Amino acid sequence: MSAADKATSSRRPPTFGPEPWPHTEPTGEWSYWDVWFAVACVVDCGGDWDDFDARLTRERSGGVMRGVYLEPLYLAAGGRVVRAPRGRGDLDLVETLACALHSEYASARWYFRAREIQGLRAYAQVAAGAVDRFTATAAVLGSEDWQPLEAMVSCALRQSDAATAHAVLRAADQPGFHQDLVRRRAIELDRELHREGHA
Repeated sequence: MSAADKATSSRRPPTFGPEPWPHTEPTGEWSYWDVWFAVACVVDCGGDWDDFDARLTRERSGGVMRGVYLEPLYLAAGGRVVRAPRGRGDLDLVETLACALHSEYASARWYFRAREIQGLRAYAQVAAGAVDRFTATAAVLGSEDWQPLEAMVSCALRQSDAATAHAVLRAADQPGFHQDLVRRRAIELDRELHREGHA
C-alpha cells in the first residue's frame, strides 16, 4: 500500500449532520446539526432563534420567502435544539462547541473550515463583549482571517479599552495572509488614539 493510500484509508468518513455529536458537552443527545445551528444562532443572531429563522429564510430564498424555514431542519435533527446559549454566561459552552468543531475539522483536514470556526468563536466573544478573551483568540487566529480581528478591535475600542485593541493586533501579528494589514491597522490605531489624546 502506498503512502497516499494509507493516508486516504486513515481519514475519517465525512460528517453530514445527523450523526451523533461525540463529545460530552453539551449534555444530552445532540447531532452535528444541533451543534452547528446552535453556534450559528449565537454568533449571527445573539441566540435569538426567531431572528435566526427569519434571517436564514430570507437568505436562502433571496429575500422572497417569509416565515418558517428551519422547522424541517429542527425535525430532521430530532428537535433537540430548544434554545441557543444566551449572553456571557453561556459563552463557555459556545467556546467548547467551537473548539470541538475546530478539532473535528482539523482532524478531517478541512483546514479552511477549521480556521472559519475560530473566526466564529471570535464573533461569539464579541457578541458577549468578552474583551478579556480577545487576545488569546487573536493569537490562535493569527493574521489569516482579518474580519474577526477587526471585530475584536472595534469592540474593544467601543468599550474604551485601547490596551486590548493593541494587544489583539500584537497577538495577530504572525506570518499569514493578512500580516501586512494587521501591521497597518496597528499603525492606524496608534494615530487615531494619538489624535484623540489617548496615546
